[in-house]
Amino acid sequence: QSKLDTAVALLREHNAEATLVVAPWGELTGAQLLSRIKSDLGRGKANDVSLFYYSGPATADGRLYGSNAPAEDDYITVDQLRKALDAVPGKKIVILDCSYSGLYIGKEPIGIADKASADAFNATVINAFSSGVAGKTNLADSNYYVLTSCSMGETILQYNNGRTNYTIFSHNMLLGSGYDDLSNTFKSSRPADTNGDRKLTLNELYVYCSNAVNQQGEADGFTQSVQVYPLNSSFVCWGK
Repeated sequence: QSKLDTAVALLREHNAEATLVVAPWGELTGAQLLSRIKSDLGRGKANDVSLFYYSGPATADGRLYGSNAPAEDDYITVDQLRKALDAVPGKKIVILDCSYSGLYIGKEPIGIADKASADAFNATVINAFSSGVAGKTNLADSNYYVLTSCSMGETILQYNNGRTNYTIFSHNMLLGSGYDDLSNTFKSSRPADTNGDRKLTLNELYVYCSNAVNQQGEADGFTQSVQVYPLNSSFVCWGK
């Protein structure tokens, strides 16, 4: 809860009028989360930017957990999330830190061993978008800026430092932005800000997180490939 409070305070410092939907994972059912997206983020304007960040479990076919899963059928599908976010005006930054999250933008690393296991999913989700069929269900679109912690066939690295559980992706995203979540301290530098303009673009976050996660994965004998859409984007996600 303290990390959430810190994040909210930081956002409020830069935008006192921002609409924030904040809840620890496990507090909202899938239906409640979709409803909050509609009722809170849906009030935005065409020139607004909304940020959706999810860190939690997911199924191999890309469904996010609601608070009652897996005991009950309480999941959010790619199609449901896409439809809810499509109703939000303006640009959308979507950050997904969960296993198999690359499914949301159809991303897989070269030579993935279990590509066949995702073919059925891709046929109805990824290919539906790429062929221009109505009813788009993934998040690869001009109004979306998406960062996922891994590819469609991968699970994610999680650690415990003796005090808290954390994921290597979110940890490095925060480190690159100048905040150490493990010590709850702000740093004077932002390592992901390669050009020093105090603004972090989607591409800067992607490059920093991808390199950091790859290095940690190699050290632990684990493959986790950070994914991004669109590539080489100069869209500013946040800054100070």
